Amino acid sequence: MAKVSEKLREAVAQPYCLNGHKLYVEVSVGISVYSADGDHVESLRKNAEIAMYVAKETREGYRCFTEALNHNALERMRLESCVRTALQEN
Repeated sequence: MAKVSEKLREAVAQPYCLNGHKLYVEVSVGISVYSADGDHVESLRKNAEIAMYVAKETREGYRCFTEALNHNALERMRLESCVRTALQEN
């Protein structure tokens, strides 16, 4: 899977010209594996999405899902919720 992700990144690494402008495309891939990371399409998609956001943040290109990523994502959502509540309540 890592090789496929790297080949995909290489395939789009060259700049594209559109109306005289150079455009650069970056690929971020999140990987989740059946059944280690989920038994259903929705859980696999959610876990791959979590991994993809980490790949984007770290600019690594791809990331495989781990439970630690899930824990970090849940903690971030909890903190964001607390901040919103605190701001609303002053």
